[in-house]
Amino acid sequence: MKYTFFLILVSFNLWAQKDLQFKDDKISLAHLQSTYSHLGSDEFALKLSGSLASPLLFFRSFVNTYYSEMSSQKNSSIKGTCFGDAHPENFGFILFKDRTRFVFNDFDDSGECWVEFDLLRYFVALSLAFNDPQLLNHTLKHFLEVLEDFSKAVEIDSRLVPSLAKKNKKILEKYTRSDNFRDLAELISIPAIDKKQLVNQLKMSSLFDKIRILDMVKVKRESGGSGGLDRFWILIKNSDNQLDILELKELAIPALAFLQPQPNQSSELRLTSLKNSLWGETPQFYHSLKLQETSYLVRSRTKDDVNLEKLKDTELRNYLKAQVSILALHHGKSKMIDTEKLGLWLARFVPVIHKRYETTYKFLLKTKK
Repeated sequence: MKYTFFLILVSFNLWAQKDLQFKDDKISLAHLQSTYSHLGSDEFALKLSGSLASPLLFFRSFVNTYYSEMSSQKNSSIKGTCFGDAHPENFGFILFKDRTRFVFNDFDDSGECWVEFDLLRYFVALSLAFNDPQLLNHTLKHFLEVLEDFSKAVEIDSRLVPSLAKKNKKILEKYTRSDNFRDLAELISIPAIDKKQLVNQLKMSSLFDKIRILDMVKVKRESGGSGGLDRFWILIKNSDNQLDILELKELAIPALAFLQPQPNQSSELRLTSLKNSLWGETPQFYHSLKLQETSYLVRSRTKDDVNLEKLKDTELRNYLKAQVSILALHHGKSKMIDTEKLGLWLARFVPVIHKRYETTYKFLLKTKK
């Protein structure tokens, strides 16, 4: 099969039932707010302000809005478990038992969806991140090749795989001193009486049966998809007497719920289903629990990712091939996908959504000034 069609603009209307149509050339502020109604006005203002550092960060920050807009579009009959917020910075390294794996690492917005909207989000993010049509075409071509032939999947370059033990040491040195968190601007101390109450609640979970909790702080986070939601960090000593920092990340309704209804299940059952589908196994810490009647994801901060700005052109291309290989191997389980039509549709509408978010970003940035 030839893939040269990615370098030209198709003038005919393939997959016409799935054309994307919008009433305006940009997203209204009212619509952005409506998709984050769980945030108060001050919290939303902080989220919006924090998102305007770049068009990519703006796109990443309003994942609910993206799926809300897609919900009004026509869709295919191809449904599956979707990554939800797949973008180049949501892949990284996690420790599974004694093995470091390169995986999609953020299930906040994962769930069930029509597959083409999941893939469109990744390639729009890629387009916004690098604004390089050749790189986009190269990566999209590889994705489609793997979709047709799994043997063409590319694994992460072994030279990029970090030592998570060294990463853990660096994190501890930066954020802790002895058995306590350092006094840093990004870490918010919790009054002693409140901290004691929170720690006692945590100890009621079986996750902490053999773990000693040493300290706890609240963490500032204003931008990104989870901007405005609560986060806590816990300094622990595990059963092997090793120090680690666990993050408690407030769980909200996954963005895919703005596209279509999600299965009615507990947070833990949802995470278990996603881990089985997207990872096939569970790390030591990647579970949900309730704290003060709010559900949180518990995960270790001992994880790592790749600094994209430090990669040379060839390294970046191969790295992105490893990412889209993960997407293709997962979504390729569906034998209903027409690879050629999907490729043409993505090539046609990635620039449309790119322009829509860039136009909205520039308008909001101008309004802010």
